[in-house]
Amino acid sequence: PLLYEIANNCFAIATQKSGCCVIQSCVEFAGGELRDCIIAEILTNAVQLSEDQYGYVVQHLWGLKLPRVTYILINRLQGNFLTLSCNKYSSNVVEKIILDSREKHSTRIITELLSNPSDSMLLMDPYGNFVIQSSLQRAKHAGARDDKRNPILRDYYSSPLTSSGNTHDDMLLAKLETVNTGSGDPGSSVFVFNMDQGLPVGSEWLVFSRVNARARKGLVLGPMRPPKTKSVMRCCD
Repeated sequence: PLLYEIANNCFAIATQKSGCCVIQSCVEFAGGELRDCIIAEILTNAVQLSEDQYGYVVQHLWGLKLPRVTYILINRLQGNFLTLSCNKYSSNVVEKIILDSREKHSTRIITELLSNPSDSMLLMDPYGNFVIQSSLQRAKHAGARDDKRNPILRDYYSSPLTSSGNTHDDMLLAKLETVNTGSGDPGSSVFVFNMDQGLPVGSEWLVFSRVNARARKGLVLGPMRPPKTKSVMRCCD
């Protein structure tokens, strides 16, 4: 049957201009084992389809909000969000997931982006910059909450958690990092200095300064070398 041919050639069809519309229709209106097969193919090739110019099937699949599919899709894309954010087509996928997902999913993605050593690429990349803006927009709705998901406004000592007294504050963060290393030998030392500065662009924006410094000294483990000795020859009369 035609539908089974579509399922068996899902990736090739999904990367064609009209084929992606066919796949979306099949996912939405087909049922049973055939639909599961098409969805499984999309999930297996989620990274490649996200980067394709006609890979709208990933966004469409996410929009169906199927809990099990959502969980698998994020796992498939995990570890690739920085690269996907700097791609013309897949950056749209990342933005959609960040803006339309539950807080635990968006937090997971934003954390992956910011913990990547190359996170500065997002600020300079024309597509990654849009992902950063979407992340900031999504982060405005995040804040401290208790076990019942109620917002927490004060800490244990009744001090406000935010500068404005609202459930959240906005901030613009400037970060400086300096790394000084030794010669690179096993016994060399490393010193890292980080400084974060919250910039108060708005009247109610969070203001803070944070400084971190850490040092590491390498140790050489192994057999000890015998001390060097000098041989002295004495002449006796």
